[in-house]
Amino acid sequence: MRTSSRRTTAAVLRQIVGIKDFEMAEILGRSKYTIHDIESGRLKLSHSLATKMFHETGISLDWLLNEDPNAPPISGRGEPYTKEIFEKAQTEKIYHDQPHPIFRNINALGSCAWLIAILESASAHKNYYMALYKVRTALDSLQGEFGMDEKVYQHSAPGNVNDGMAIAALKEVLARYKQLQDRVKGVQRHATPKPRKKQPSGRKYRR
Repeated sequence: MRTSSRRTTAAVLRQIVGIKDFEMAEILGRSKYTIHDIESGRLKLSHSLATKMFHETGISLDWLLNEDPNAPPISGRGEPYTKEIFEKAQTEKIYHDQPHPIFRNINALGSCAWLIAILESASAHKNYYMALYKVRTALDSLQGEFGMDEKVYQHSAPGNVNDGMAIAALKEVLARYKQLQDRVKGVQRHATPKPRKKQPSGRKYRR
Protein backbone atom coordinates (compact mmCIF):
# COMPACT_ATOMS: atom_id res chain seq x y z
CA MET A 1 0.00 0.00 0.00
CA ARG A 2 1.32 3.41 -0.90
CA THR A 3 2.27 5.34 2.25
CA SER A 4 0.10 8.37 2.96
CA SER A 5 1.94 11.67 3.33
CA ARG A 6 -0.62 12.91 5.90
CA ARG A 7 -0.42 16.35 4.28
CA THR A 8 -4.16 16.53 3.94
CA THR A 9 -7.28 15.24 5.67
CA ALA A 10 -7.91 12.96 2.69
CA ALA A 11 -4.49 11.39 3.19
CA VAL A 12 -5.12 10.91 6.91
CA LEU A 13 -8.48 9.31 6.15
CA ARG A 14 -7.00 6.68 3.84
CA GLN A 15 -4.24 5.93 6.32
CA ILE A 16 -6.80 5.29 9.07
CA VAL A 17 -8.99 2.98 6.97
CA GLY A 18 -5.91 1.12 5.72
CA ILE A 19 -6.79 0.66 2.07
CA LYS A 20 -4.77 1.10 -1.12
CA ASP A 21 -5.03 4.13 -3.35
CA PHE A 22 -6.82 2.27 -6.14
CA GLU A 23 -9.34 0.90 -3.62
CA MET A 24 -10.19 4.40 -2.43
CA ALA A 25 -10.43 5.45 -6.09
CA GLU A 26 -12.95 2.65 -6.77
CA ILE A 27 -15.03 3.58 -3.71
CA LEU A 28 -15.18 7.25 -4.73
CA GLY A 29 -15.54 6.69 -8.47
CA ARG A 30 -12.34 8.57 -9.31
CA SER A 31 -8.95 7.64 -10.76
CA LYS A 32 -6.08 6.81 -8.44
CA TYR A 33 -4.21 9.79 -9.92
CA THR A 34 -6.98 12.10 -8.70
CA ILE A 35 -6.68 10.50 -5.24
CA HIS A 36 -2.90 11.10 -5.28
CA ASP A 37 -3.35 14.75 -6.25
CA ILE A 38 -5.94 15.37 -3.53
CA GLU A 39 -3.93 13.60 -0.83
CA SER A 40 -0.77 15.53 -1.73
CA GLY A 41 -2.61 18.86 -1.84
CA ARG A 42 -1.97 19.46 -5.55
CA LEU A 43 -5.73 19.29 -6.15
CA LYS A 44 -8.23 20.93 -3.82
CA LEU A 45 -10.88 18.64 -2.34
CA SER A 46 -14.18 19.68 -3.91
CA HIS A 47 -17.43 19.86 -1.97
CA SER A 48 -18.96 17.14 -4.14
CA LEU A 49 -16.09 14.71 -3.58
CA ALA A 50 -15.97 15.51 0.14
CA THR A 51 -19.68 14.67 0.32
CA LYS A 52 -18.99 11.37 -1.46
CA MET A 53 -16.23 10.59 1.07
CA PHE A 54 -18.61 11.42 3.89
CA HIS A 55 -21.28 9.07 2.55
CA GLU A 56 -18.89 6.20 1.79
CA THR A 57 -16.67 6.30 4.89
CA GLY A 58 -18.70 7.95 7.68
CA ILE A 59 -16.00 10.60 8.24
CA SER A 60 -17.07 14.09 9.35
CA LEU A 61 -17.67 16.47 6.45
CA ASP A 62 -16.58 19.40 8.64
CA TRP A 63 -13.32 17.67 9.52
CA LEU A 64 -12.58 16.89 5.88
CA LEU A 65 -13.23 20.42 4.60
CA ASN A 66 -11.44 22.20 7.45
CA GLU A 67 -8.26 20.81 5.84
CA ASP A 68 -6.32 20.42 9.11
CA PRO A 69 -4.64 16.97 9.00
CA ASN A 70 -3.37 17.46 12.57
CA ALA A 71 -6.89 17.80 14.02
CA PRO A 72 -8.25 14.58 15.58
CA PRO A 73 -10.38 12.81 12.94
CA ILE A 74 -14.04 12.43 13.91
CA SER A 75 -17.02 10.68 12.39
CA GLY A 76 -20.14 12.33 11.06
CA ARG A 77 -21.68 11.67 14.48
CA GLY A 78 -18.86 13.39 16.36
CA GLU A 79 -17.05 10.37 17.84
CA PRO A 80 -13.35 9.58 17.26
CA TYR A 81 -13.02 8.11 13.78
CA THR A 82 -11.81 4.50 13.45
CA LYS A 83 -11.42 1.83 10.82
CA GLU A 84 -14.43 0.08 12.36
CA ILE A 85 -16.63 3.07 11.51
CA PHE A 86 -15.43 2.88 7.91
CA GLU A 87 -16.13 -0.85 7.72
CA LYS A 88 -19.60 -0.38 9.19
CA ALA A 89 -20.35 2.38 6.67
CA GLN A 90 -19.22 0.12 3.82
CA THR A 91 -21.18 -2.88 5.07
CA GLU A 92 -24.43 -1.15 5.96
CA LYS A 93 -24.23 1.61 3.34
CA ILE A 94 -25.77 4.05 5.80
CA TYR A 95 -26.97 7.23 4.14
CA HIS A 96 -25.44 9.70 6.60
CA ASP A 97 -26.97 12.78 4.99
CA GLN A 98 -30.45 12.12 6.32
CA PRO A 99 -29.97 12.23 10.10
CA HIS A 100 -32.68 11.61 12.65
CA PRO A 101 -34.99 14.63 13.29
CA ILE A 102 -33.59 14.87 16.83
CA PHE A 103 -30.11 15.66 15.49
CA ARG A 104 -31.53 18.03 12.89
CA ASN A 105 -33.34 19.93 15.65
CA ILE A 106 -30.18 20.20 17.74
CA ASN A 107 -28.28 21.54 14.71
CA ALA A 108 -31.10 23.99 13.94
CA LEU A 109 -31.08 25.36 17.48
CA GLY A 110 -27.30 25.69 17.47
CA SER A 111 -27.34 27.49 14.12
CA CYS A 112 -30.04 29.91 15.31
CA ALA A 113 -28.08 30.74 18.48
CA TRP A 114 -24.90 31.20 16.43
CA LEU A 115 -26.67 33.59 14.05
CA ILE A 116 -28.19 35.60 16.91
CA ALA A 117 -24.78 35.92 18.58
CA ILE A 118 -23.22 37.21 15.34
CA LEU A 119 -25.94 39.82 14.80
CA GLU A 120 -25.74 40.95 18.43
CA SER A 121 -21.97 41.37 18.13
CA ALA A 122 -22.40 43.31 14.86
CA SER A 123 -24.94 45.58 16.57
CA ALA A 124 -22.56 46.23 19.47
CA HIS A 125 -19.88 47.24 16.95
CA LYS A 126 -22.33 49.47 15.03
CA ASN A 127 -22.19 47.26 11.94
CA TYR A 128 -25.53 45.48 12.23
CA TYR A 129 -27.02 46.18 8.80
CA MET A 130 -23.91 45.06 6.93
CA ALA A 131 -23.95 41.81 8.90
CA LEU A 132 -27.67 41.40 8.19
CA TYR A 133 -27.09 42.00 4.48
CA LYS A 134 -24.36 39.32 4.41
CA VAL A 135 -26.55 36.88 6.35
CA ARG A 136 -29.44 37.35 3.92
CA THR A 137 -27.13 37.07 0.92
CA ALA A 138 -25.72 33.81 2.30
CA LEU A 139 -29.20 32.44 3.00
CA ASP A 140 -30.40 33.33 -0.51
CA SER A 141 -27.36 31.56 -1.94
CA LEU A 142 -27.98 28.45 0.19
CA GLN A 143 -31.64 28.43 -0.80
CA GLY A 144 -30.64 28.55 -4.46
CA GLU A 145 -28.28 25.61 -3.97
CA PHE A 146 -30.35 23.37 -1.68
CA GLY A 147 -33.91 24.64 -2.04
CA MET A 148 -36.31 25.30 0.85
CA ASP A 149 -39.13 23.39 2.49
CA GLU A 150 -41.94 25.92 2.14
CA LYS A 151 -44.13 23.94 4.54
CA VAL A 152 -41.69 25.02 7.24
CA TYR A 153 -40.97 28.55 6.05
CA GLN A 154 -41.56 30.79 3.05
CA HIS A 155 -41.21 34.48 2.29
CA SER A 156 -42.47 36.73 -0.47
CA ALA A 157 -39.13 38.23 -1.50
CA PRO A 158 -35.42 37.99 -0.60
CA GLY A 159 -34.83 39.72 2.74
CA ASN A 160 -38.52 39.74 3.73
CA VAL A 161 -39.11 37.87 6.98
CA ASN A 162 -42.34 35.94 7.52
CA ASP A 163 -42.63 36.48 11.28
CA GLY A 164 -45.55 34.10 11.76
CA MET A 165 -43.90 31.13 10.06
CA ALA A 166 -40.54 31.89 11.65
CA ILE A 167 -42.02 31.82 15.16
CA ALA A 168 -44.02 28.66 14.41
CA ALA A 169 -40.92 26.90 13.06
CA LEU A 170 -38.85 27.82 16.10
CA LYS A 171 -41.62 26.72 18.47
CA GLU A 172 -41.77 23.36 16.71
CA VAL A 173 -38.00 22.88 16.99
CA LEU A 174 -38.05 23.85 20.68
CA ALA A 175 -40.96 21.49 21.37
CA ARG A 176 -39.13 18.57 19.77
CA TYR A 177 -35.96 19.42 21.66
CA LYS A 178 -37.90 19.42 24.94
CA GLN A 179 -39.31 16.00 24.06
CA LEU A 180 -35.73 14.78 23.55
CA GLN A 181 -34.64 16.19 26.92
CA ASP A 182 -37.62 14.58 28.67
CA ARG A 183 -36.86 11.25 27.01
CA VAL A 184 -33.19 11.40 28.03
CA LYS A 185 -34.12 12.29 31.60
CA GLY A 186 -36.58 9.39 31.68
CA VAL A 187 -33.92 6.96 30.49
CA GLN A 188 -31.42 8.27 33.02
CA ARG A 189 -33.98 8.04 35.82
CA HIS A 190 -34.72 4.40 35.03
CA ALA A 191 -31.04 3.56 34.52
CA THR A 192 -29.93 4.99 37.85
CA PRO A 193 -30.07 2.21 40.44
CA LYS A 194 -32.02 3.04 43.55
CA PRO A 195 -29.94 3.08 46.73
CA ARG A 196 -30.35 -0.15 48.60
CA LYS A 197 -31.59 0.02 52.12
CA LYS A 198 -29.09 -1.15 54.66
CA GLN A 199 -30.25 -4.43 56.11
CA PRO A 200 -29.99 -4.78 59.86
CA SER A 201 -27.25 -7.12 60.89
CA GLY A 202 -28.33 -10.47 62.31
CA ARG A 203 -25.46 -10.44 64.80
CA LYS A 204 -26.01 -9.56 68.44
CA TYR A 205 -23.22 -7.88 70.23
CA ARG A 206 -22.56 -8.35 73.94
CA ARG A 207 -21.92 -5.32 76.09
